[in-house]
Amino acid sequence: MAIPRIPPQNGLPVTTRSFSLKEMVVREWGSEFAAPDHGAYQFSNGRQFDSTDLGQTGFYRQPTGRP
Repeated sequence: MAIPRIPPQNGLPVTTRSFSLKEMVVREWGSEFAAPDHGAYQFSNGRQFDSTDLGQTGFYRQPTGRP
């Protein structure tokens, strides 16, 4: 079965593309993307620590569903 022709008044055919949100953010933020998160951890005595964790562990660990 042949695909029917699209009338010119309906405009151009739909196009798609693949993209990575991470790549877009890295391009926009530049070197700041890999910079540590200042004051990510703060204890009750006021002591603060930066986070340099860029993986899926530690502060940014994905929830496992376990209590």
